Amino acid sequence: MAAPIGNKNAAKEWEGAIKRALARRGEGDWHRGLDKIADKLCAKAEEGDGPAWKEIGERLDGRSRQEVIGSFSHKHTHSAEPVSDSLAWLDGIVRGEPLSKAQEPLLN
Repeated sequence: MAAPIGNKNAAKEWEGAIKRALARRGEGDWHRGLDKIADKLCAKAEEGDGPAWKEIGERLDGRSRQEVIGSFSHKHTHSAEPVSDSLAWLDGIVRGEPLSKAQEPLLN
């Protein structure tokens, strides 16, 4: 189950765990551990690994924009008419119809 929206504790715990793992790989310095991973990523890109190329490009230049092609239209499917007998009855009461005129339906 994911952490509730707005919970910053879970993200900080995960960040801490990653930094500790990087520090173990970087002789106590998480920056050095991250550099080792970056070196491996660059080596994969040099070998022709497409996902590595993409990762490096997105990290340096940002994600490319996705062009939206097509059109959008919306047909209105709602109306002002009450959708049930109960709503019609309540609508009549709201408009001020006498209760004798507005016949109470079985609630559906």
